[in-house]
Amino acid sequence: METIGRFTGMGEVFQDAAPLGPAEYYLEVTQEVIEGRVSGGAYRIPSFKQIEGTVRGTFPIGTTLTLVTEEQHTLHFVTRDARGTISAEGPLRTKDGKNAI
Repeated sequence: METIGRFTGMGEVFQDAAPLGPAEYYLEVTQEVIEGRVSGGAYRIPSFKQIEGTVRGTFPIGTTLTLVTEEQHTLHFVTRDARGTISAEGPLRTKDGKNAI
């Protein structure tokens, strides 16, 4: 896995449309890369991406929430523990709905 992006800052967390409060976040986006060699030379094929990190605040554990970052990107996630460790549920999206990275 290669790190292809990091996002840190203060954002806002929502449950459905209801604001739950501010949150400090650290997100790291990694990507699997398949490497190999053929008669024509070496190749690298980007594969799946994964988002890991923390979203810190007082939020319910095990519930799907949405983080809006300083850059106005959105990420649907579930808080896994009291430290704010998250499981992302989909990609980090820009304001217009495109993949941010």
